[in-house]
Amino acid sequence: MVQMGLPAGQETAHESGANILDRAVLLSLTISKFGISKKVSVSEIEADADKALLKVSKRILDSPEYDAIGKADSAFRSLLGDWALPSMFRAGVYAIPLGLLDRIDGELGQYIQRRRLLVAAFGRVAAEQLRATNERLRGLGDDETPDVDKVLRAFGVEYRYVSTAPPEKLRTIRADIFARESTKAHADVAAMVDEVKSVLRQAMRDLCGHCADKLQPKADGSSQIFRDSLVGNIRDFLTTFQARNIADDAELGAIVADVEGLLSGVTPEALRSDAALRDEVQGAFAGFKVALDAMLTDAPRRRIDLS
Repeated sequence: MVQMGLPAGQETAHESGANILDRAVLLSLTISKFGISKKVSVSEIEADADKALLKVSKRILDSPEYDAIGKADSAFRSLLGDWALPSMFRAGVYAIPLGLLDRIDGELGQYIQRRRLLVAAFGRVAAEQLRATNERLRGLGDDETPDVDKVLRAFGVEYRYVSTAPPEKLRTIRADIFARESTKAHADVAAMVDEVKSVLRQAMRDLCGHCADKLQPKADGSSQIFRDSLVGNIRDFLTTFQARNIADDAELGAIVADVEGLLSGVTPEALRSDAALRDEVQGAFAGFKVALDAMLTDAPRRRIDLS
């Protein structure tokens, strides 16, 4: 058997990300639904404007039940944005830290079941709502409203947990292809390490900056009003950090440890009532933000969108 090594110069990058994919599994998620926005011919629109510059669309359905499905979809994507990590693959593929796999898989199952109920509720009123909306569109309405069965078939959630292991069969069948794909995989993993670090650092930086801003006194010296979630959101980040830190970001880990120590025993009510404590915590968070700003200076320019 031919043993393939890494190309020259790739060893360090490989070692830096050697364990990242051993600590996560990829979730490929596709959420689909019936589209309710359709184009309108500009010839049907009366406007004192150059119609070559116009693009017009119509909403063919006005339905609280349909909107409830979209809200459930957004809520689950938001949860993935909070817990999952960027992967080096297409949009809709998330890196799930193994320490959070049970929780995310459980949330996924609950979301799918909840969505089925919402789709069923929409199905019971869809025909009448489609007809009513079509009438409200008057001259811009369609000649026929969509078939409800076809509408409902457009809703779906498909997911798979996939492995990132390279096809080992290539090693013996086509060693050259295996070497080429290994080179690309190692480069992708190195980029993923950088992106995971950047995403977590940015999230922590935003939390620290927000806390520093809200604890800063007003111009007249009085305290700003803040919700309990000011502290709760940071505690949520701290709770999942170890599981999400699959890139072994020691620098961020040190700041996280300092924040945990700072907030030990601190409650929102204590921050409201104790001016000295509030000033201490505010100053510390301002310092954390400055440190995180510096850590993000050389971060990858690519913006990660987990939605």
